[in-house]
Amino acid sequence: MKKETENYFDEKLNEREIIVEYINDKGSGSINEDDFLIGDNIFGVFDGATGLVKYFDENGNSGGAIAAQISKKIFLEDDVNLIKLAKKANEAVKAKMEELNIDMSDKLNVFCTTAAVIKLNLEENNFDWVQVDDSLILVIYEDGKHKLLVNDYDHDKESLVLWKKLNEEDNPQKNELFEADKIRVRRYMNKPGFYGKIDGDEGMINFLKSGRESLNGIKHIICLTDGILIPNPAPEKDDDFEKWTELFLQGGLEAVKKYVRETENADLDFVKYPRFKPHDDLTAVAVSFSK
Repeated sequence: MKKETENYFDEKLNEREIIVEYINDKGSGSINEDDFLIGDNIFGVFDGATGLVKYFDENGNSGGAIAAQISKKIFLEDDVNLIKLAKKANEAVKAKMEELNIDMSDKLNVFCTTAAVIKLNLEENNFDWVQVDDSLILVIYEDGKHKLLVNDYDHDKESLVLWKKLNEEDNPQKNELFEADKIRVRRYMNKPGFYGKIDGDEGMINFLKSGRESLNGIKHIICLTDGILIPNPAPEKDDDFEKWTELFLQGGLEAVKKYVRETENADLDFVKYPRFKPHDDLTAVAVSFSK
């Protein structure tokens, strides 16, 4: 049985040794729609999402899993600018849906993926990064401080605040109202002023975020999907990355996963921690510098 967490050692990358840890854990759905990549100097995660009108291929892969797998393949096969790779992944997902005769005019049919990818440039002592939607990149420094490279990522906040309100009111129609809200949100994917994912829509480029960061003082760089975020009892407030960093520094990705799953298991009715499902797929890749 494949271990969920595993260390990967690269002997030396330009005199700088790195250790890569990853975790990939299926949630409560029928299939794991997350994927991750570990290349020579490129690392990342992808969180696939199937349309609300579900699609599965002959092998049982969902549309979301297909979108994540396609994007991973694109980022692994070319050593070029990350923005160009994100655009290429978007085009490849569109081409796949066209091949499958998916009606992309209705967003409820479309499958898609988020992405968070980094590329190490050790000769220049920096790294490039690209991010789409709520797969995130967290940097932890040698002094234990942390920085999230993108902060305005949570398009689910409004929906989860609604779920919390409906629960507090004990609204008998809460499930129907919440499902209607999910449809509303999906229809606005890649529309100005809303949120974006890799789904073949040209509007994705307006939501693509990227940059370059110095490696000075950095101990860990973590790419993560939203399934490994600590459940938030107050979705109107920011996610708790202080606690996330504390857990990671104490016990790595396995410690974060254990905390997340135990917290979810204690609230399987979503009363204390508003969310979309009992357990989401959970994936992260942590790149750590040993010296």
